[in-house]
Amino acid sequence: MYKTTKCRRKTIFWTFVLLLSVMGISILLVYYLLFADIQNNAVMPFMLPIAYIVFVIAGILLLTSITLWIIRHEAYNVLRYAKTHSSLIARLEKALLEARFTIKEKRIGHNTIVRLPKVELHFSDSALKRGILKIQNHLNYDRPLECDNISSALGHYIVEERYLTDDENYYVFHIKDSREVRLIFDSKEVFTTFCDQESEPYELLLDRNNKVKIAQTAVLGQTGSGKSYTLYSLILQLLNKPYGVCLWFVDPKLSGLGRVGKMIAPERTAEKPEEILSLLEKLYAVLEVRQVELQERLEEKLDADWKDFSITPHILFLEELGALVAVLNKQDKEAVISKLKAITMIGRQLGILIYLVMQQPNAQDLPTSIRENLECKIVMGSSEPITYETAFGSSMASKIPARKRLPGQALYTCSGVTNTEPRPCTFPTLNFDIGKALTE
Repeated sequence: MYKTTKCRRKTIFWTFVLLLSVMGISILLVYYLLFADIQNNAVMPFMLPIAYIVFVIAGILLLTSITLWIIRHEAYNVLRYAKTHSSLIARLEKALLEARFTIKEKRIGHNTIVRLPKVELHFSDSALKRGILKIQNHLNYDRPLECDNISSALGHYIVEERYLTDDENYYVFHIKDSREVRLIFDSKEVFTTFCDQESEPYELLLDRNNKVKIAQTAVLGQTGSGKSYTLYSLILQLLNKPYGVCLWFVDPKLSGLGRVGKMIAPERTAEKPEEILSLLEKLYAVLEVRQVELQERLEEKLDADWKDFSITPHILFLEELGALVAVLNKQDKEAVISKLKAITMIGRQLGILIYLVMQQPNAQDLPTSIRENLECKIVMGSSEPITYETAFGSSMASKIPARKRLPGQALYTCSGVTNTEPRPCTFPTLNFDIGKALTE
């Protein structure tokens, strides 16, 4: 039978405390039963002090144990915090033992005593929605701990990000409560005010705890996955930015994005192939002009971009690139792909950005040269494995658990925001007239 050194220490400690308590009670009983009525008995002067000393020692050990428990589980915060903390630690240590992530084993009789790795857990908010879990790394592991599904040992908490510390002594897991309630907004004013308060001017809010920078982006997902409301959320935030934005819309499928474009900027909205080619020519001309205008300023400050110069960003929303190139001849197709490559590669620094919206992208619909220059990738709902591979790469896609994701729920990566793997988010519900909100 396997037992941890922690369990063994606990057993020895409490046995010792119990024996001291029994000893103290026994001495008191003997004292009062045998010697309480005997005057000037030689036993009387020292029996009572011995009992008191035994009780004091037992009390000190008991208080020390309680104090250490309070410190370990941070019970000085709130009782709920301590209860959740201790419960998660216990579940995780049991899972580590069962998975044989142990540091040292020692045979004692019929039992094998093992030492578990150190575990640290700190919640980052009073609501216990998010936290950081650290587990000691060790040479004795027969496989990397990051390969195992730690979420299965955390109850209703799930891992959203994992990595090794700089010294590689600890695995770090960012965890979140999977029962987190989706945000609901009943008016545009409440929504935009909340976004302004919770994000920086050059960021877009995804949900209560996730935000991304305004950058080259792909929004991917099947029909009914919540792509449309995701776009409405992003567009409303962009329109509310204090520095102003210039939005462009290309919708070869004649879907809702084209109607949104006609509400906001009909002169920069195109649906037919010839209109789209003309619009992309105009946007590319803006890129060329801005490249000349900023050349001298960029030479003075090599790492700067459009945000450093407080210039208006031009952002193209393009629905279904695959549907567009499918109806173009070879020459026009090459011209479109060439301009989109330039926008994704050069436009990032100049403030000429693109938001690609697609259902099931592949290498033909989304060329590698474009995909690799997309800084943010959002996959909505439950998607096919090929979609995850196209968005995040095969190595990251293989780590994604096969969960059922509802419309509006997503996985995303963003350079400079997420570190090693896709992070879950849930876009808000907008319970107000989107059309009216876009034209106000």
